[in-house]
Amino acid sequence: MNAAPKISGNFFENLPAISGFAKARIPRDFYPLPSTWSVLCTDVEASTKAVSDGRYRGVTMVGAACIIAAQNAAPNVQLAYAFGGDGATICAPPEVRDAVINALLGMKLLALSEHQLSLRVGAVPAADILAAGKDLLVAKVRSGGKISQALFAGGGLSYAENLI
Repeated sequence: MNAAPKISGNFFENLPAISGFAKARIPRDFYPLPSTWSVLCTDVEASTKAVSDGRYRGVTMVGAACIIAAQNAAPNVQLAYAFGGDGATICAPPEVRDAVINALLGMKLLALSEHQLSLRVGAVPAADILAAGKDLLVAKVRSGGKISQALFAGGGLSYAENLI
C-alpha cells in the first residue's frame, strides 16, 4: 500500500494512472483514501422489481445521473466513483462534500418526480470506515484518452453501502 498524496482535494487527480484494469495489482497500485474524505452512496430502492417491471432504463439513468450530478457539483475536483447500475458510490473531499450531497439530494427528488423511483442517499466519513477496521483503497485506471476511472479494494465501500 502506498502513501496518499498530500493535498486532500487533489487526491484522486494526483494518483498515478494504470493503463488498464487487468494491470491493477493490490497493494502496489492502490492508495488509501484520505480519512478526511467521505463515501457518498446512492441506491435505487426496489431496483430488482423495477427492472423486472420493465423499468431498466429509468433505474440505470438514475444511477448514472448521480455521477453526473456529483461531477457537476464539484467541477474542479476529480472524484473517485463507481457505477453500480442502480446507484453510484462517490468519494469526495471535504471541500466539496456538502455540494455533492446537495446534488445527490436533488437527484433523489428527480428520481421520484421523473421516474417514480425512490433513491437512497447517504454519506459515511472515510474516518468512520477506517475506525471500523475496514480498508478503503483506490487505484486510478486510464482506459484511453483523458478518462480515468476508480478501482476500489479493501472492503470499505461495501461496508459504507451496507450502513446506508
